[in-house]
Amino acid sequence: MSVNAPNLTVKEDGTTHPDPRCILNYDGIDLSGGSVTGSAGRTTWRLSNFVCRESGLDEGLAVDFPVSFVATPLSDKPAYITVKFLGVVTPKDLDIEVYSWDSQGNPAPFTYFYWRCRIPLSTVIFRQPPVDRKLDTH
Repeated sequence: MSVNAPNLTVKEDGTTHPDPRCILNYDGIDLSGGSVTGSAGRTTWRLSNFVCRESGLDEGLAVDFPVSFVATPLSDKPAYITVKFLGVVTPKDLDIEVYSWDSQGNPAPFTYFYWRCRIPLSTVIFRQPPVDRKLDTH
């Protein structure tokens, strides 16, 4: 679902999955987009909703740290956006909670915002589990 804000079309990242767009280099993923908080003034941003197929996450790379997520509110009234890192869901996915606030510190529902996320990637090295050797006691 697309929503028109002043001079901007924003896609919600609730039940719809926007066309993935990202820039990949060998060190990480750089994503950007627009979204809107829900009726409680919050939304959950999930990497897998936006990552492009060329990200490398299916080719032995995993999310690394530090993850950088910046959000800027789009409003004609004073508004604030804060983010909370919820954690890595799998080695290839993560969640970030985005909150919107009015000038009095109350939740601000349906606040549009731009976001940008930089995710370092690291190489996953697979190794064989140790062999369970039983000692011969005879």
